Amino acid sequence: MHLAAHLYLTWTSISSALFSPTDRRHISAAFDAVHHATLCQRLQHTFGLEGRVLHWLRSFVSDRCQYIAVGGEKSDTVFCDSGVPQGSVLGPLLFSLYVAPVSDVIAAHGISLHQYADDIRTYISLYPKDTDDQSQLADFTADVSRWFLESSLLLNPAKTEAVVFGTAARLKGVESAGSIMAAGARVQFVEAIKLLGVTLDPTLSMDRHVVA
Repeated sequence: MHLAAHLYLTWTSISSALFSPTDRRHISAAFDAVHHATLCQRLQHTFGLEGRVLHWLRSFVSDRCQYIAVGGEKSDTVFCDSGVPQGSVLGPLLFSLYVAPVSDVIAAHGISLHQYADDIRTYISLYPKDTDDQSQLADFTADVSRWFLESSLLLNPAKTEAVVFGTAARLKGVESAGSIMAAGARVQFVEAIKLLGVTLDPTLSMDRHVVA
């Protein structure tokens, strides 16, 4: 069976990426929203960490505090019950472990996933006519958005992108001005998307990358 096209959606910052149609999703202030107690629970119950290793990781994220200093003035010190240090070696890894369960939500809809830290890219193969019937995609994006909200994270629709890949002949059956609903907002299909520094156009001709 020959499928028509690939929708790729990408979220690149959980303040987060998704279809082929491709959708790219972005999470808002992602690293700051990692709840320490929930992270430690997932490390223990989902990944089986215990004993000294779990204690080390718990001590790494716990009992952190912060304040703001401007000139000679300094705010009160407050303790933080969420957030992992950005710029640290462990930060991206701990965030990836924190959001790992969302892969089960995505897989339940028959959609594939690639992820690194707060950069999520999902993709699915479909026929051109299926880009008009978006009930499966609507259910999928609603469930993913709900999971992130329950984990104290918000998807950023302003940084979500969607693109449809396929042959020139198959793409003729896809509305070029088409769009999908993602995180409660309508996301228009784009003419190109950048993936790991490579600019990809809908037919994967690489022309956009060469002239970029």
